[in-house]
Amino acid sequence: MSPDTSFTPDYRPTVAIFSEPGGLAVSLVEKLLADFCKVAIMADDPKSWGKATDHISQKNFLEIAPAEVSPEYVVFIDLDLTKSDGDYEKLIKLYSKSNAKILVILPYSFKVKDSARLGAIQEIIKQAGSDFGAIYLGDLVGPRINGAESDLVGALTEGLTKKTWPLLEGSYYPVNIFAAGREIAKSLFSFGPYGDSLAIIGPEVGGTHVFERAGALLGQIEPSSGAEKRREAVAPQKIVGQVNLEQAMKETVEWLKTVPQRKQLIKEEKKVREELKTPVVSKRLVLRFLLVLFGVILLPYIFLSLSAATLLAASQFMGNGKFEAAGYFFGAGRVSADIAFGQISLYSKIPLAGQALVGSKNLSALLKKGNALGGKGITAIKEGSLLFSKVLGEDVYDPRALSQNLALELDELYQESGFLLTEVEGGGGILANFIKSRPFYKIIPEAREKLLLTKRIIGEFPALTGVEKPTTYLILFQNNMELRPTGGFIGSFALASFDGGRLTNLQVSDVYAADGQLKGHVEPPLPIKNYLGEANWYLRDSNWDADFPTSASRAEWFLDKEIDQ
Repeated sequence: MSPDTSFTPDYRPTVAIFSEPGGLAVSLVEKLLADFCKVAIMADDPKSWGKATDHISQKNFLEIAPAEVSPEYVVFIDLDLTKSDGDYEKLIKLYSKSNAKILVILPYSFKVKDSARLGAIQEIIKQAGSDFGAIYLGDLVGPRINGAESDLVGALTEGLTKKTWPLLEGSYYPVNIFAAGREIAKSLFSFGPYGDSLAIIGPEVGGTHVFERAGALLGQIEPSSGAEKRREAVAPQKIVGQVNLEQAMKETVEWLKTVPQRKQLIKEEKKVREELKTPVVSKRLVLRFLLVLFGVILLPYIFLSLSAATLLAASQFMGNGKFEAAGYFFGAGRVSADIAFGQISLYSKIPLAGQALVGSKNLSALLKKGNALGGKGITAIKEGSLLFSKVLGEDVYDPRALSQNLALELDELYQESGFLLTEVEGGGGILANFIKSRPFYKIIPEAREKLLLTKRIIGEFPALTGVEKPTTYLILFQNNMELRPTGGFIGSFALASFDGGRLTNLQVSDVYAADGQLKGHVEPPLPIKNYLGEANWYLRDSNWDADFPTSASRAEWFLDKEIDQ
């Protein structure tokens, strides 16, 4: 049974990518979306990104140039070493005091003349702190890459268009673009090279050998005069993948033939976004205007209108996830309603006016309680965000104390919302009937049920997050486009480990990698054998029973037999 996400937030991790729409960046976006992440593209040219991602269907989890984003992970791509010190300083200023983990993508092999620039970048990353790490990539090969991302692709482009080849004194380390994207994504979510560095490269290939292979592909090409010297970055950890150089170069050339050769556009200086500034209006001028226009007697109704307007605005901000703005408006609405209630109570003491002001007085009281209730909701959301940030962070904390505080906030919300409902239900007249007819009123009972359910879940939080003993959960990712009894075909799975209230490890694996390790034969159910043509039973088809506990136990059994976990 899938969890009800209509009340609880979407806990997909958010990854911000700082890059122009090159082949690596687009491949990384595709990989992260496939791994159930939200992706925010931070770039100066959103139109180009829109075209580059036009083929992606999961647009609801992809934002291009958003105004605000608070990512858990950041990827900053600088393969051509053209990012300025100002770009790096802005990156550090944005995220050095947050809980975000940042990976900077740099070239593994580089021209000797770029040594000083790379050294300066390495020093910046080192000074930034333990949440920043560097990944050095070998020479990318494959489709969709441009020359700025890979010296090898740049050389192939020159050979294809000019029939010349830039000679190289040194070696290439070719790595497939899709393999590079997978390894970067894996490093983001595992214990990646934060506070350190990692190289993702292919096997070393001499420059002369690459020139010969290029000649076989492109025909007669002339070497340039003078060989460019290259060096390699120093990385304590290396992932060396295998690549078929001839096939990779052939695929790259075929891709380059389909792309119109255009002049390199000169990169414009990054535009500084203008911050929206709230115009400052003199309170004295506003008060004089209101006093002259409406008079003292109408002032409480102005505050009533303000309270109602801020309540609606706060609700919209809250629905859009802008909780800071929502909290501000709830507070302003409560103060406005409180002022209106005090003034109307004072005016009601005037003979003959008391009965006429009963409805206004009740309205101000309801608005005051409604805004106060919204403020408590914001407090509960912040408590919940703090709790879950601790789960995903590295700091030691007291899970029981934080979860108890959140449970108390939820309990108070549940009780206060009940009191508010009782007042509306018990009240008669036009005001009560108007409130009952509003859409928001009809969802309050359902929201209260979810509050109660959430409180019960938070009550079990210490046990769920391994406070008493380390706990590991198996998470199955099911593709509903290929039906199975519990919802869909198991394409991949994750093992999430918790200890002391913190997520200590999250390992996402392809189901075929695990199934390939199964020793022996497991006889499948007849429908699997007859209709799917599978002679053996694997983890990927373990959810063949619509009874969830049965399928869950079977998946656990297969996981134990395949990878001993």
